[in-house]
Amino acid sequence: MEHITNPPHPQLFYLGLLTACTTLFLHEAYPRLSTRQLAPLLVLVPLPYLFAYLCAYHPPTAYGSYITPSNHSARMRDYPYDHILFRPGQLCRTCGLVKPARSKHCSICNVCVAKCDHHCIWVNNCLGRSNYKHFLLMLLSTGVVEYYGAYLAFVLLRPYLRLSASASPASVFSRDTASRILAMLVSATEAGGLSIAGVGLLAFYTAPLPLGLLAYHVYLIWAGMTTNESAKWADWREDMHDGVVFKARRSVALAADEDGARVWARGTAYEGRRS
Repeated sequence: MEHITNPPHPQLFYLGLLTACTTLFLHEAYPRLSTRQLAPLLVLVPLPYLFAYLCAYHPPTAYGSYITPSNHSARMRDYPYDHILFRPGQLCRTCGLVKPARSKHCSICNVCVAKCDHHCIWVNNCLGRSNYKHFLLMLLSTGVVEYYGAYLAFVLLRPYLRLSASASPASVFSRDTASRILAMLVSATEAGGLSIAGVGLLAFYTAPLPLGLLAYHVYLIWAGMTTNESAKWADWREDMHDGVVFKARRSVALAADEDGARVWARGTAYEGRRS
């Protein structure tokens, strides 16, 4: 079964927005920043592009996430079956291959993915065995470069973000103070314009999105699950709550799964003799 290449519209939007904001900001901010402030950008700016490329890149079959007949035997040895979410002997009806433990067939990419986490539209690829770590680094690098850009915008606009000392503590909550704060923000926005104030605010308010998603995936790593497995466990919890799933003796479940494993082993041995 051939892999299907999907239109990379969300991926182009992500990279295009990052490129446009970076270009707008640096065009205005570069002459006003010191070398020490600009130096980290030489490392921070290219990282999201690098990790987005590594997420979308398809490495050689032996090291990639896609399961093919040539690497199927190796992928079958990657993880043991838990006999709950993943059971031996189950056949992928699309690829015609026995499903390795922790794998999933992606209907978008039209291929089975080893240790499948999820299909990410922002990199136009499935995240699994070979590129999941690059996805985490992409989230981290995107959040860091956004927060650093917001910091630089604050540094440039700090001279316009000053209020005179209040006459009394009560005046802090007065209407006059609120008017002066509003005037200060308007002045800073006009001084920075879209390139500095606009991009800085956008970076500050959107940086929690990739970092929050990164925190969720760190939790999944701690729990020893993928996004796909977390969704499967959620379905099991609902079935148990509804009384559809019941506990059974482990020996009975293992015996049933071993029958399926023996069927797969006999088929593999037969294919080996034919080759």
